[in-house]
Amino acid sequence: MPHPRIFGLFLLSFAFGPIGAARGEEIVLIYGDVLTGEILSRTESTVTIRGTFGERTFRTSDIAAIRADGGSSEDAEGPLPLAPLPVDVETNSTGGGPIPPGESAWPEKILLGDEAGPAPATVSADGLSPYRILKKNVEIQSEWKDLEVAYLQRAYVDGKTVQTQYVARILPPDYLRANLTSPIPASPDFPEGGVVEYDLYRAKSMLWQVVRAPDQPIQYLRMDLESVPGLDPGLTRAERFQQGFAGAGSDEVLLQAIARNSRIVGSEYTEGRECLLMETENTPELVETQVSRRPPEQQAALRADLSALGRIRTWVGRADFIQWRTENYSLEGDLLLSVKMVRVHPNRDLDHNQLRMKVPKGTEWTDVTQMVAGQIARFLAPTAPGP
Repeated sequence: MPHPRIFGLFLLSFAFGPIGAARGEEIVLIYGDVLTGEILSRTESTVTIRGTFGERTFRTSDIAAIRADGGSSEDAEGPLPLAPLPVDVETNSTGGGPIPPGESAWPEKILLGDEAGPAPATVSADGLSPYRILKKNVEIQSEWKDLEVAYLQRAYVDGKTVQTQYVARILPPDYLRANLTSPIPASPDFPEGGVVEYDLYRAKSMLWQVVRAPDQPIQYLRMDLESVPGLDPGLTRAERFQQGFAGAGSDEVLLQAIARNSRIVGSEYTEGRECLLMETENTPELVETQVSRRPPEQQAALRADLSALGRIRTWVGRADFIQWRTENYSLEGDLLLSVKMVRVHPNRDLDHNQLRMKVPKGTEWTDVTQMVAGQIARFLAPTAPGP
């Protein structure tokens, strides 16, 4: 599977807006999302609301209803008729590209609650081995036709914690609609810091992004993933859910390598779910098994990154075999990254036309394919030996 830093490099090349909630008024968007906060202003054409996501202005054509203090709703203007779909992505048919009018929003309220303390270390009482857990997970997830997923990721760097929120609807292998938000620290460009948001839409090899950053113009970016080495369509781990949480899929060699270097160290309850706690040691064997599956030009950089990891702790649902929580540690035992699944809803009968991004009519897109290709080429280039 592609290494997460490769995808991260693409996202961080641009800049990340806001998310959902608090107070007593709600805006229900035509996309099904709900924002809770305080309505600051309202005109015939726009409504402005403020909440924990910041301050957002929506066109009334994008609003299905407005609720005051969680009570009854009042209907807003209905959606405007959509313009004809462009023929720009799918051959000789209606395309998968962004369409006017309006702007999309993915407000979500995800709270990371306190976890229960660890239970005494035990071996699986029902005889489940790491291999059986991995295999069962692949068997289950390979049958999923589509997926709605939300998770929180926390990175721990230099004594600071950076939390990123990811919400996605995935229809493999060709379609993705996702929202990624992350805080940014104060800097000369962003004196007060803030939150940056990516609204993403992928149709086959084309990826569109709408980037919102504090006090900055909205950026409309697009790129052809097939033209960028290391950025294959469907590159994210979430998009490849059918290969199982370990990313091995039907790769029996990789599956067995992961299992040989894993053990069940106990069981814990996470958000009320009983989970088996599996610990995987990132041994040289496991590193080389993963590296050998990447193109030669990517192997050196991937090997260096994987070799810096010590162990991975995974909480797997005893009843559903879903990976609900993960922690990555350094060789020295420091926590580097944690991921907590908040929502996992497979087989939602998603229609790719419902995933399409809506943007203002006449939007001009900046193609960043060559820029990102150059960045990744520099990232993957071998490092000259030191003196």
